[in-house]
Amino acid sequence: ELVQPSMQNSIAELSRALFAMDLPALGYEFSVPFYVIQGKDDYFTPTDVAIAYFNKVKAPVKGITLIDNSGHFVAMTHMPQFVEAIEGYLRPPRR
Repeated sequence: ELVQPSMQNSIAELSRALFAMDLPALGYEFSVPFYVIQGKDDYFTPTDVAIAYFNKVKAPVKGITLIDNSGHFVAMTHMPQFVEAIEGYLRPPRR
């Protein structure tokens, strides 16, 4: 078996928790930086839904990066681009 029964249970519980999550219930105003790194071809969290949520968020600093030719697991399938996006957000602005 590729996936052990305990792993299947964990995946099932995580999936239930994620699908039950109501992001709008958290509100749209954050006092911390807010960043989204999204696979442009994500079918689990469609890009247009992510952009719509991002546009409603108010934060002191925010940014969105859409990575071409990638889906929901962009952090694993396009790691160099994902890391580059994170590093770009972490670098202090040039003066």
